Amino acid sequence: DASMSVSAVVIDGERVACRAFACTMGPWAALAQDWFDIPVPMTGIKSTSIVFKDASREVEPFALFCGEDSRFGTHLEVYPRNSGEVYLCGIGGSEYV
Repeated sequence: DASMSVSAVVIDGERVACRAFACTMGPWAALAQDWFDIPVPMTGIKSTSIVFKDASREVEPFALFCGEDSRFGTHLEVYPRNSGEVYLCGIGGSEYV
């Protein structure tokens, strides 16, 4: 349907020609459904995350990705932040939503 095709986007008031448009807003991309009046398929995984900081220790700048644990449906990931915090996610069952 030609009435539903994209031919341009407007950036800073200037029209830029295009054939396709990707709305890359992460979990907020579903908000685009209302803006564009089109369905935006969205899936995700429920999981627990933790942030901690130990002021007495320096955090090394290396991420850690652990393998899947099929017993609990987990996939632990550890991300050090330049603020000295450490972010952990993938703890607990990973239920798809």
